[in-house]
Amino acid sequence: MVFMNRQLTLVRHAPVTPSGILFGQTNADITPPSEAEISVLHYHLAECDALYSSPAQRCIKTCSAIFPDKPSPALVDAFWEQSFGTWEGKPYTELPDIGTLEGEELVTFRPPEGESFADICERVIPSLQSIISQTEDKHIVIFAHAGVIRAVLSYALDNRQAALKFEIDTVSATKFRILPDGKLTVISSNIKR
Repeated sequence: MVFMNRQLTLVRHAPVTPSGILFGQTNADITPPSEAEISVLHYHLAECDALYSSPAQRCIKTCSAIFPDKPSPALVDAFWEQSFGTWEGKPYTELPDIGTLEGEELVTFRPPEGESFADICERVIPSLQSIISQTEDKHIVIFAHAGVIRAVLSYALDNRQAALKFEIDTVSATKFRILPDGKLTVISSNIKR
């Protein structure tokens, strides 16, 4: 049986520390969410009955801060942030100026030895579809990264270029409705209050 009113919420992790460093698939610590941020997410995630996370420590720690009394989330390797290859762990001030990229050029741009946004979509979407199809949970929550959330937006919109135009703040939620055929519609994005 498939529930007709299923939801999916993706939560971006808390701000990383130290700031000013490019952390993709490099682990980083977080600045813990404030009580106000925790309260907002509790409100939006109250009906959560399935919990998943990127294996990144910043996502796991954010999940623990929001849900200290829930069991640990199931970790999904496909939900790691984009790999920035040789740029990983470098201060933003040391990254090369690649100019302005738009459209498909931005979607397919790959840092040296890293991944493009198209690569993230190819990695994230099949794992998401598997979770949706193999469970009947009414409200699935995933703690992840901005790139992963945009990949899910690209699936809902059927448009990778449009998904890259969404701002995804730290400690924000992006909500989707899961349709009976496994497709998604966007309820709201970048929820912080």
